[in-house]
Amino acid sequence: MIAGAGDFGDGIPNAKKFTRSASKLSEPGDVILGIRASIGEKVHSDGIYCLGRGVAGLRPKAGLDVRYLWNWLTYAKLELSSKGKGATFKQVNRADIGELRIPLPPLPEQRRIAAILDQAETLRTQRRAALAHLDSLTQSIFLDMFGDPATNPKAWALRTIQELCEVKGGKRLPKGSEYSPIPTPFRYVRVTNLRDGRIDESQLLFLQPEIQREIARYVVNSEDIIISIAGSIGLVAAVPDSVDGANLTENAAKLVTKSRGTYVPEFLAFLLRTEAMQGQISSHVGQVTIGKLALFRIEKVTVPLPPLSLQQVFGTRVEAIESLKAKHRAALAELDALFASLQHRAFNGELTAQASAQPKRRTFAELGQLDATKGLEALVYAARRLPNQGHYWPLKAQYVADRHHLERHGRTLYGETHVAMPYGPVPQAAYNASRALANGELICEFPMDAVRAALRRDGETLVALRDADPGVLGAEERESLDWAIRLVADLSFEELKTQTHDAAWEKTPRNEPMAWQDIVATLDPAAQQRLRATFE
Repeated sequence: MIAGAGDFGDGIPNAKKFTRSASKLSEPGDVILGIRASIGEKVHSDGIYCLGRGVAGLRPKAGLDVRYLWNWLTYAKLELSSKGKGATFKQVNRADIGELRIPLPPLPEQRRIAAILDQAETLRTQRRAALAHLDSLTQSIFLDMFGDPATNPKAWALRTIQELCEVKGGKRLPKGSEYSPIPTPFRYVRVTNLRDGRIDESQLLFLQPEIQREIARYVVNSEDIIISIAGSIGLVAAVPDSVDGANLTENAAKLVTKSRGTYVPEFLAFLLRTEAMQGQISSHVGQVTIGKLALFRIEKVTVPLPPLSLQQVFGTRVEAIESLKAKHRAALAELDALFASLQHRAFNGELTAQASAQPKRRTFAELGQLDATKGLEALVYAARRLPNQGHYWPLKAQYVADRHHLERHGRTLYGETHVAMPYGPVPQAAYNASRALANGELICEFPMDAVRAALRRDGETLVALRDADPGVLGAEERESLDWAIRLVADLSFEELKTQTHDAAWEKTPRNEPMAWQDIVATLDPAAQQRLRATFE
């Protein structure tokens, strides 16, 4: 019997109960859909099952391919969930499902579309599996080096958290305060940012300067360890250099070392995430109304403490694994974006053979459609990595990166317009932002409040007050910017000027926008051919 999504296994049902009286049955090849609580979750029926009130069976009629239906249900999940009704558990009914409209191309097209989406999903699954394997590798290394903390087979000395650390709480925003709607130098770590043993920096919120001043004492520093104490209790992450100085929520505490050289933060953080330590943490949770882990109770947690030299070896190995995981996460994020794009195109008639055979040609002017938010982050990214040079270098890096990005990916970083100024191509919006900081110029395509919160002009130098938001700049954009930064970093002013005085700049009158057709003509022949097939 399949009562609800709790009886779903990995792609197929995982029945835990049986019944002799079944009124609704699934057949092999049906799709079993969750309709209560976990609305939209689904599995393939690999046999005959009794269907309970929390699920519905979908059996494709003639003219509908089951894999096409499966992929469409994934796409329609949000729409179906929005129809849910109920006070305790949201639920949808037969009518809610029946009124959903599914685009229905001919069967061969359905199968072709399903095959494309299945292939994209396979790539995502392989990336998730690689990440899971790396997680298992870290666990194996830990157990091999230190043994199971539950039994402490290597008889390491036992210490309490109180002996090792000061335990300090975070702070909520002052009553009536709100997060900043734009990036500022002041970030705020919440429990939701603690994911997979790390701090997910792409989802950090920002504080307004006047709000941060009121809670300025409640910040974390690199080498601190964060542990959640309310809500999802026991989530643990070491604070990296990139999060140094961020404010901490009242729903988490920080462990601050009492004596440097006693433990390696990455080791202690991983140790606290083990099953044995999580069991200790759970035993200390108070049960008043809503479970909460008091700071003084954290101090009572007892941990085995191996020699520092072994912890350092573990930390080095974990760092290498985390570097690999970061690459896999970035690749997975790109695959997720690709899958979402393919879904949208598939179920809006843009992925049919006819649509694919006759792609809509775009105009070169579309390359210059400015994304001001991404443009500011690109400028911050370059300024942060070219800290001791004039503003000329991070500005030139935008042009060099745009050419590289166009050549590699067929699009610009953020739709900048490059102007043929006397000393070479200059990104107009980025240049205007730098001038506005220096001279109070009124013309600035980027949001000026956001510019002032992220950058300042110190003479001729453009100073980044924070790093770029990785949630805005994707891995491909960062790769192109890194390539450009490496190229321009060691060049003198004259060398940089010569490097960017290309044929597109030569062809354009001074102080006039450079045409993207002319910039494309400076790229390698293969890239030119690809781009001219796409743009007109």
